[in-house]
Amino acid sequence: PNPEVGYTHLWGAGVAGNQNEITIAQGFDFPTAYFQRNKISSLKSTSAHQQYMAERMNILLEAHLLIIEINRLQALLEVDSMRYADALAAESFNKKRREAGSISALEENKVSMQTLAAMQHISRNTSSLEKACTRLSYISGLEITPSSSIITPSTMEIPSLDSLKSMMRERDPRLME
Repeated sequence: PNPEVGYTHLWGAGVAGNQNEITIAQGFDFPTAYFQRNKISSLKSTSAHQQYMAERMNILLEAHLLIIEINRLQALLEVDSMRYADALAAESFNKKRREAGSISALEENKVSMQTLAAMQHISRNTSSLEKACTRLSYISGLEITPSSSIITPSTMEIPSLDSLKSMMRERDPRLME
């Protein structure tokens, strides 16, 4: 509302210069102001909670994907180890054939290239596995090494589309209406 301005004369003042007084009054609606302040505080709190939940979901999703990646890389390393062992066995067999003189240089180089390729695959997958384990260790706060046995999170049966939509709206703060 508009302020109220008043002018009064002070009859009992003995000093000649201070005999008049100007008063200005402004009405203030305390309940409305407190309601608005509480409403804003509540909205900020809800927004902060939704941001926290969204960030938490992103971290959990990243951890889940890293676990799947670590399991995949561990399986690839097992296959690459068998491949490398086979390549070494072929090299030793070719060494015997070379001593007997029954192998060409092309065949010998082919087996050497297979051994080298298997070694490179092992090196590349080991490096990727160490990187994924380091990232998962950082996210979880646990000590995870490439030799750690990590259990893949169980997968559930996919529900119907309508129930999936309602479940996603409940879980994802960004989808809330």
